Amino acid sequence: MSRILKDKPWTLGVLVLVIAGLAFAIWSLTSSEDHEWNGTEYDPPRELGEVTLTATNGEQLSLEDLQGKPVLLYFGYTYCPDFCPATLTDFQRVKMALGDDGDDVAYVMVTVDPARDTPERMREYLEFFDPSFIGLTGSEDEINVAKREFGITSLAGEATPRANGDDVYWVDHSTQTYLLDPDGNLMLEYAWGTSADDITEDVRHVLDA
Repeated sequence: MSRILKDKPWTLGVLVLVIAGLAFAIWSLTSSEDHEWNGTEYDPPRELGEVTLTATNGEQLSLEDLQGKPVLLYFGYTYCPDFCPATLTDFQRVKMALGDDGDDVAYVMVTVDPARDTPERMREYLEFFDPSFIGLTGSEDEINVAKREFGITSLAGEATPRANGDDVYWVDHSTQTYLLDPDGNLMLEYAWGTSADDITEDVRHVLDA
């Protein structure tokens, strides 16, 4: 070995790089295996079917269009008094905690109330939380396709007419948050009440992988 290093001193640099590369690979593998997810894991991540809806700009958007980024996705509606604004506030906290990397994540809300949640209504609502948040709506049939893909249930309550002609009603709905990996596969499901810090930890791990 000493003769080789004497004749070809550049080999020492090559050896250092090889050893460093192996050490990093071992560390990366160990780090990935040691991470404990804070949500319910889909192992392996579940490939999703075609989900194409209407974005707040009025154009068609599919979940496939978001590939390349982790996606935090939630089903709710703009007239929701509790769960939905709380979840979107958590999305704000996740984005803020990620710092500059927060823009490398897509934050999506799919409506369960397409009769009232027009693209314009969803745009105005989501801009209150963050203009970059994505709202998706569509026909009742299109929304039902998306709900079936994620196992979402929702049920509109009895409507109470108002003097201006609008009906007032609440919608009971599933409150899980989902994390899709950058390939568009469903990898984690978070129960209602999972903290923004816990979600941030998982998203950070996905971004760093």
